[in-house]
Amino acid sequence: MLSAQNSSDYPDTLAVKPQQTISEDDASFTFHELPPSLQPATIYIQSLGQGSQRTMKTALFALVHLMFPEEDLTRDAILIFPWERLRFEHTSILRSRLADAYKHTTANKHLAALRGVLRCAWQLELMSAEDYHKAASIKAVRGTSLPAGRSLKEGELRALLLACSQDKTIRGCRDLALIALLFATGLRRQEVMTLDLAHYDEETHKLRVVGKGQKEREVYVEAPGAHVALHHWLEVRSREPGPLFVRIRRGGHLVRANATDSSYKEGNALQGLTEQGIYAIVAERVEQSGILKLTTHDFRRSFISELLDNGVDLSTAQKLAGHASPVTTARYDRRGDVTKKKAAGTLHVPVIRWQPEQVPAE
Repeated sequence: MLSAQNSSDYPDTLAVKPQQTISEDDASFTFHELPPSLQPATIYIQSLGQGSQRTMKTALFALVHLMFPEEDLTRDAILIFPWERLRFEHTSILRSRLADAYKHTTANKHLAALRGVLRCAWQLELMSAEDYHKAASIKAVRGTSLPAGRSLKEGELRALLLACSQDKTIRGCRDLALIALLFATGLRRQEVMTLDLAHYDEETHKLRVVGKGQKEREVYVEAPGAHVALHHWLEVRSREPGPLFVRIRRGGHLVRANATDSSYKEGNALQGLTEQGIYAIVAERVEQSGILKLTTHDFRRSFISELLDNGVDLSTAQKLAGHASPVTTARYDRRGDVTKKKAAGTLHVPVIRWQPEQVPAE
């Protein structure tokens, strides 16, 4: 298994067999352990938002695995791999292998991780500017694919909310407000996790959201079913400062954080839901309502599709969704063939009927 050796000597290295290197002409790659402050992968991961760290760790590990497919690698391999030794010939081969192994969208995500870790290697002065720019100059993988996920079908949102309402414990009240909010605002799981009671204005229904890259935006919980459900939840939860959505014990008691919890602020603060907790709540209610294959992110897709279907312009939908580019927002459009057919029917083509040449009667 490739891992750093336990030794007091620095740096520690582990040789790799020539046939296992990315290039048959280069057998010089060795794994070596550097201090965390000099590890390109560590610096790169730490520069990302919490929601992106796990994704890009997985991408970097996949890159190392593509280079050494026969090795039994641990997740720490990304920390001890010599990213600074990669050159254009190596990254070109990696691009080719990614294009063969993944959809273009996934391949390009992996290439983004590769460019990011190479940039950190350059900034740490582990590779020259020329080597970095050449290695990172590989082009994106081109291609098209059907969009992932789906929007909610007619009646599915109602079925989910009814499933929550049939739970007469306060979990039912919380989950009803949570699912209604997911659909009415299109928030990401991480954004819901970081919501605080102080972020919501009950009079105006304005909600302050901290999105990717710590970018703040304002959304509105204007859909009647959503703000009514949220109001009922706050009546049950109380207006005690803390996370908007909190954990609940089996007996119906709100869970409070202690000094060792990451959500602890001061005093006996309420403990908020985690991303995984939100995922589990939605999965449970989806199963109870008999719906198949619906994820938390599908609420976001439905939110954007519904806005566009209701005539909201793309720029406004982009701002509400918290996207940096309207191109990203457009990718979330999951309106079906009915909408496409209706749009095609708005075009006007004059009706000119062709008639065959009339042959005079004899």
